[in-house]
Amino acid sequence: MMQSDRKNKALILFLASWAGIVFLALLLTVKLPAFISETRHLTLRKSQLSDRNDLKLRMNAFIEAFKARAEAIEKDLTARQNRISASSFTRFPETALPEFVDNLPRMVASAGVKLVNLGYKPRENLEGYVDQAFELSLSGHYQQIRKLLYILETHPAAIRIESLEFVTLDNSDHEAQINLQCRVRFIKNG
Repeated sequence: MMQSDRKNKALILFLASWAGIVFLALLLTVKLPAFISETRHLTLRKSQLSDRNDLKLRMNAFIEAFKARAEAIEKDLTARQNRISASSFTRFPETALPEFVDNLPRMVASAGVKLVNLGYKPRENLEGYVDQAFELSLSGHYQQIRKLLYILETHPAAIRIESLEFVTLDNSDHEAQINLQCRVRFIKNG
């Protein structure tokens, strides 16, 4: 009996160890895909971390290149704006300025608008040019105002309309009232 107890114990231990091995194999079969997936995920995160540093360096380089390009464009635009402000498209000499000033009220009246106020600002002497700024306050119907704007913009002295402000769109006479800020240049005589 003793021997049969030993045999039984050995058989039970053998079966228990095989059951443990089978249980571990089943557990490994169930958990191995999750373990492999987690390992891949961690490896991917690790590579992304090193890629993130590389990406950060590339992004910083891109931003610096973009800033440099924006500064170059800004410098170019400033240079072009300075050239435009220093240039004039007029062909009239400075001696024609008094005649222009005398003719301006008639030119405005030819469009049919009512001139409320015409004011001149002090003349500025620029490099090679005399710059005259003036302000017009007027009222009229849309067609008249449109005609005046056309006259001003196509004038041979190259009048620049710098601002147009609508004071009212419908006054007591059912006309629009506007203020214009204009500038004109004449070539300096010698």
